[in-house]
Amino acid sequence: MPNHRDYVYMSGALTGLSDADLTYVEGVYSAAEDICRSAEVDLYRPDRSPTTPARGIAHRKIWKIDYEKVLKSSVVIAYVGMPSTGVGCEIEMAREAEIPVVLLCEEDRQDGVSRLVLGNPAVIDVVPFNTVEDLKGKLFPILIDIVSQINLEAAAEDGWKHSEVKELKKSKLVAARNRDKPVSVKEWQQIRADGQRQKLDLG
Repeated sequence: MPNHRDYVYMSGALTGLSDADLTYVEGVYSAAEDICRSAEVDLYRPDRSPTTPARGIAHRKIWKIDYEKVLKSSVVIAYVGMPSTGVGCEIEMAREAEIPVVLLCEEDRQDGVSRLVLGNPAVIDVVPFNTVEDLKGKLFPILIDIVSQINLEAAAEDGWKHSEVKELKKSKLVAARNRDKPVSVKEWQQIRADGQRQKLDLG
């Protein structure tokens, strides 16, 4: 699991699309951004960055910028409903950096998703959806769970025992999905401190 990061990286086809398809993909990006905002997490959108196809920029510079942004993210959300070699590259970047990936795809397009993408070890969840509103309802609890777990790993870097982390994962992560925002690093630290005090009191 990577060190604690502050944003989610959004991946999705942007090059070689018709105007209608580009508008649709940007709608998926916007839906993901709304979900992240609700979860109090920032979303990095390549379509609103210096690497957007609308701007002229050297290809190697595009690779460098996107690579660095992927490596500094906590999660990659990849829309795979429309084939894109760039999305495949970003998923592989995430795998090399041990960053979790969540795939988004319309239910009626799942059979067309590459098996290499579906089998990538970085992929921890696939979210099938029918409409943008449907996507919001399905992705939100998954994002809360993932970011809560990443925050737990960040808190545990301060010398926590593996058994403590394992116990907290089992007891708290299920409850995290019912929250309206992720469990923060400070909250994990407080939960651990409260648990230690309870053990001392019982002792």
